[in-house]
Amino acid sequence: MSLCEMLASAPQWKVRRDLTKDYGELLTQRRKKRGVTLIELAVKTGISYEDIDLVEKGLLKLSVDEKEIISKFFKQRKIL
Repeated sequence: MSLCEMLASAPQWKVRRDLTKDYGELLTQRRKKRGVTLIELAVKTGISYEDIDLVEKGLLKLSVDEKEIISKFFKQRKIL
């Protein structure tokens, strides 16, 4: 079964949950690879420590604006 077929047959909530989890895992990997702590990321971006923790666990979805803030943080540090 192709990815397109899997996505078409999966319930929409499951697809969104998987994408949220994937983003959280990616954020965790990038943050740890670059030696940035959850607290440092929270302080520098203004996004709460708790929210970032939930995002990394795949339990919370960030807004587009919050994702952009995190992206800019990593780009400013020339580590993205």
